[in-house]
Amino acid sequence: MNWIELRVALPLPVEGERTMTMRIQKAAEVSGISPESLQRLEREGLIRPLRSRGGHRYYTPEVLAAAKAAFFPAEPKIHTPVAGFRKRTVTVA
Repeated sequence: MNWIELRVALPLPVEGERTMTMRIQKAAEVSGISPESLQRLEREGLIRPLRSRGGHRYYTPEVLAAAKAAFFPAEPKIHTPVAGFRKRTVTVA
């Protein structure tokens, strides 16, 4: 193996009906996650954007959904009482 890092270039999907890709700056604007944080999520193995032959990142909607799930964890659901239900207190003698 030589010292040059070999990259396998994936064919990029074409913008169309099925798959749309965007560069990191646009992905950051759409998702609300900074470009640096998107790169960190990739380094940590939480997302895997497509790469061009030149090494540019391309984000699909699926990758952005995974990034949002990792970056913005779901908030715990708050229990709301059912209307008309009253809490009873019982006194023990």
